[in-house]
Amino acid sequence: MGLISKKLFSYSVVTKSLLSPRACPTNGLDCGSLRDHNLTLFVITSSDSDGDGVDNANDKCENTPAGAKVNSQGCWFYNSVDFSFDSTTISEAYAPLFDNAISTLKRNSGLNVQLEGHTDSTGPEAYNQGLSERRAQAVKNHLIENGIAASRLTVKGFGEADPIASNDTAEGRAENRRVGFSITAR
Repeated sequence: MGLISKKLFSYSVVTKSLLSPRACPTNGLDCGSLRDHNLTLFVITSSDSDGDGVDNANDKCENTPAGAKVNSQGCWFYNSVDFSFDSTTISEAYAPLFDNAISTLKRNSGLNVQLEGHTDSTGPEAYNQGLSERRAQAVKNHLIENGIAASRLTVKGFGEADPIASNDTAEGRAENRRVGFSITAR
């Protein structure tokens, strides 16, 4: 999912003549040439009620938090932090994602989120449940270290119960080792 360029407004074009035939001054100006000049006005109308850059007709996530970077469907781009096998270490590659999440949470002080940890199906189910909880806690700790109040963040581990890809392939298992989020209060 790539980020989109933001188009905040749509517009219509209205063209009006600068001078009407009756408004020509009599101080020696060539009024004929002035009547041929037009003024073009751009009338701006908002078609993006939540200001996320996605037209309302295409916006799948209405009421996006202010300042959040969104995908092409208007949904907050902070969607998932992936982890290596049996790991709770957050990769530096996720710095831009966390910058977005932290700035969005700071800008929207009433916004609370639940951090949701997941694993692949490799290993015992009970171990994976604990690992998913530790992954969610690692993301929570990172957000707290960057100024987000702990009271605004909850964690929940799903273990291997909610895969988004097949656990039959290495690629699918890698996608399932993640922490996502859901908004719990605005």
